[in-house]
Amino acid sequence: MRAKNFWGLLFFLAGLGAGPLCGQENPYADSLKSTLTETMPDTLRVLTLCDLAFAYYNSRPEEAEQYARRAVELARQISYTRGLMKAYYSLAASLLTEGRYEEAIEASEKSLEEAKRLGRSSAIRGIYNLQGVIYRQWGQLEEALKPLFVLLKISEEEGDMLDAGLAAENISTVYLDLQDSLTARTYALRAEQYFVKADAAEYLPDLYVNLSSLTKTLSDKLAYLKKAQKLGISGANPYIYHNLGAYYQHAGRQDSVLYYYQKGLESARETGDRYEELQLLLAVSEEYRRQKNYSKALAYAREGMDLAKALDQKQTLGGLYVLSGQVQAALGQYDSAYYSANRALGILDTFFTADLKQAQAEALARYEYEKQKARIAEQDLEIERSRRRRQELLFVGLALLLLLGGLSYFFWMRQRIKAEKDRLLLKSKQEEAQRLQELHELKARFFNNIAHEYRTPLTLILAPLEDLIGKLKDRDTKERLLEIEEQGRRLLQLTEEMLELARLDSGSIPLKEHPLQLAGSLQRICTSYESAARMKGVSWQCEIHCPPGLIVRLDEGKLEKILNNLLGNALKFTPSGKCVQLQAEVKEGCLKVVVHNEGPGISKADLPHIFERFYRGGQKESGAGIGLAFAKELCDLMGGSIRAESEEGVFARFVLELPVREVSGAE
Repeated sequence: MRAKNFWGLLFFLAGLGAGPLCGQENPYADSLKSTLTETMPDTLRVLTLCDLAFAYYNSRPEEAEQYARRAVELARQISYTRGLMKAYYSLAASLLTEGRYEEAIEASEKSLEEAKRLGRSSAIRGIYNLQGVIYRQWGQLEEALKPLFVLLKISEEEGDMLDAGLAAENISTVYLDLQDSLTARTYALRAEQYFVKADAAEYLPDLYVNLSSLTKTLSDKLAYLKKAQKLGISGANPYIYHNLGAYYQHAGRQDSVLYYYQKGLESARETGDRYEELQLLLAVSEEYRRQKNYSKALAYAREGMDLAKALDQKQTLGGLYVLSGQVQAALGQYDSAYYSANRALGILDTFFTADLKQAQAEALARYEYEKQKARIAEQDLEIERSRRRRQELLFVGLALLLLLGGLSYFFWMRQRIKAEKDRLLLKSKQEEAQRLQELHELKARFFNNIAHEYRTPLTLILAPLEDLIGKLKDRDTKERLLEIEEQGRRLLQLTEEMLELARLDSGSIPLKEHPLQLAGSLQRICTSYESAARMKGVSWQCEIHCPPGLIVRLDEGKLEKILNNLLGNALKFTPSGKCVQLQAEVKEGCLKVVVHNEGPGISKADLPHIFERFYRGGQKESGAGIGLAFAKELCDLMGGSIRAESEEGVFARFVLELPVREVSGAE
């Protein structure tokens, strides 16, 4: 079952005196633009600019930021404190939507200063709530709790039970992000008490749905959902019915699943909740597919596609295309299934790249935050050391005055201080090692999670494609499907390489050396690329100077992965009419493989970084920058070395050297 995160941001914006708020185009914003003139009073112009920023902060944040900055500048010029408070608040909201979290926090702090100067309690509460939102979106969950607890305390002291309920619900959401379900449930129950005291029944349905996700037993989940349903608040019915359908599906009550999904769909249409309507269309279509009612499944999927396009929900649209392709394949509509699979692949490929970049940026921001904390800890340690040194000087003076007694005391105290310094230094090193280990584990979880997250949808795409390819006889259609399958397998290979990198980092990939007929293995790997080279018009040369009967002990799987990366890159960057050459020889217990290709080569600026993870340089070809880094780390694991040589615009050459041990007849 799904749980909502309710932050009450628009509620607090209204508390600041903003006009009608929305994240989309609206007549109100258009009318504001038409009234915004240089001749209107300055104070009114500041407020109008703020209202425009509020109107666009969600859908057009860059434009909203410009309105907010104009409002800040004008409010400063005319010393308009209330307008300056609103201007900084609208600027913080716009920067939050743009993902510029540090700047958003700075703007919110300035808004808070102005609100405190004015003594505007409702505005102060709204700003603390906004800071909680910013820190949570930033991924700094512990920091997000601080302003929310302040908001809760202020609301309780002032007797504002509605604000207290919203603050408690937001705190519950953060603890749920921290995977502390027990504390999350505690604050959700507190929020329920506040909402009841405030006679704010309209906030209870969503809270009960969240509480249902925080309980362990199915009976408790159902009790909360039924409790939400009994409140009779029509605006919450679509979401409640959706969760009831999901509950009965989890409980194995298939007779009730479609009933509640359909009820939710009707309610969503009655209340105009188009986003929940889209999720319910996807759920109904999937349930009909599961029950093999393909005609209805396809009809609901098509309706969902139209709505997803209208709402610009691309990720949901990709899922609907995957579902449609499965249904169409089951109905024997192979051309339509091909079209759906092609559209799904294009959408999911785009999201894979965007999500990967976003996840990398979030991981980097968290790393920088932890590094800053380590620097502060180091400064504190230096202050402590300075204080200890001053103590030593004091003790020396006392020792001179007290002669032998003081001298004896000095030596005793010095030993004690040294022991304390050693203890502090050891503790500091242990804490630093712990932080580095946590960062390493965070990176490993990032690679592992992102790879697992996308391997399943890629597999769901490739499975029906393989079935279609096997059934189709039309050559043109089959060739197009094969092209799609090749791109899908490229993404799947990238996912597998990311998992391999994570396992390399954790040290869980062992060497599996066994006797290997070296010349035959190298010839097989090289020959596997000849067909692709002919299709591209590239000359393919393979020179293996190894005795045919030479048997060595080597990990063949890892050797093949390294060479596949080098040969695949060489073929990709070699234009038609040029040459790719592989040379291999064994001398003095060392296997040397040279992969040479004619083409654009590698620039001098890129060459030192070519084996770094995710480094792509100025290349125009697609790629995630993982392959060469993966090959380098496998080579290091095998005790070998790899280097790159290039002349830009002429050639690129990779030289691989691995230690090998010849196997005798007895072995």
